[in-house]
Amino acid sequence: MALFKFKRHEVLFNTLKLHPSNRFDVYHSRTYYNSDWHPSASFTDQETLTPSGYVSLYEINVDRNEDATGLIYPYVVKGGDGAVLNTITTQVGSVGYNVGDEISGTYPLSASIVYNYLTSTPSASALRNTLNYNKRLSPAFDYSNFEGVNFGLVSIPSIFYGSSIKKGTIDLKFFLSGTLLAQAQDERQNGELVQVGPVGSTNSGSTIGVVLYKEGFLLLTSSVVLSTDHSEGYVNEVGGAYPQWRFFGAGANAITPPTSDGIPSSSFQLNFSGTMFLPNYTLFCRAHRGELNNSTNPTFISLDEGGPQLVSGSVFSQTRKVIKNIVSSSLLHSTASFEKTTFISSIGIYDREKKLIGVAKLATPIKKTEDLDLTFKVKFDM
Repeated sequence: MALFKFKRHEVLFNTLKLHPSNRFDVYHSRTYYNSDWHPSASFTDQETLTPSGYVSLYEINVDRNEDATGLIYPYVVKGGDGAVLNTITTQVGSVGYNVGDEISGTYPLSASIVYNYLTSTPSASALRNTLNYNKRLSPAFDYSNFEGVNFGLVSIPSIFYGSSIKKGTIDLKFFLSGTLLAQAQDERQNGELVQVGPVGSTNSGSTIGVVLYKEGFLLLTSSVVLSTDHSEGYVNEVGGAYPQWRFFGAGANAITPPTSDGIPSSSFQLNFSGTMFLPNYTLFCRAHRGELNNSTNPTFISLDEGGPQLVSGSVFSQTRKVIKNIVSSSLLHSTASFEKTTFISSIGIYDREKKLIGVAKLATPIKKTEDLDLTFKVKFDM
């Protein structure tokens, strides 16, 4: 096996800036992510073991169940060396565990958006500093606007947007009986959520809340009644109420659940793009002329030439091993002049200690002769 050290100009490092798109639909206390569909698998009804509207954080326990395959789970063993979880002491018998006991958790872990209806108690005091810091963008962020006010809070985990939500991509749609009742966007890109449609609708052009791009929060404060045609039990604290922006997202894995009647007529759609930075390496792997023309593959050597093996008191002779000639000829039942030839099918990447850390597989093996000088471009993300 030949090993080559990368030269400085053969390794490129880049950071890719990505803007993944996300869409959440909420209807009748059910959440759907990017119109997700969970296919059934060999051992489970849902391939990823996560409910609709959720993503699996580690993609662990795909198509596994407890009875047939067993489930992967995290664990530590309680010992006397102090290498235990922070919440568990090493004292014998503490918290019901003895030395040598296995302390385990469960997979998969998942994430989705969450709706919470906040009243004056609890309030948005935990976000006071963040809100006041953003006052430089808009007066709508002033913390005094949220004191003693009931509003809706939609929380978006960072796994969906990365470092921040991309400005100008928030799009909220409030449907009633399948018809678009109201639409809001952050068209000013300053964190204000402004109702932009339908044209001429109630409250059109007004600010209905704010978005914290880096923290992933939508604070919806507008209590303007959007329609009096229908009332629903968006949250338990309110009971039956007419559609309002502060109820947007009600039922989405709600901390504040709807009434027992649910929300059969209202549905919500949330669209946004994230901002993610992805480290990327590009490696140029060289197969120089006159190199990499030997193989450890058994088929590289022909053993049937030179006659049988002979052993006697005065003679020792064995089958002569020669490199097989695979060069084709235009003539029938004939081969062309010998040319040492190999086929490169994979490239291994090693660290400084010559430990294999990655393998790049070629879709089709590449023919390598002694007069060829090849360069393979390998890209991978961190």
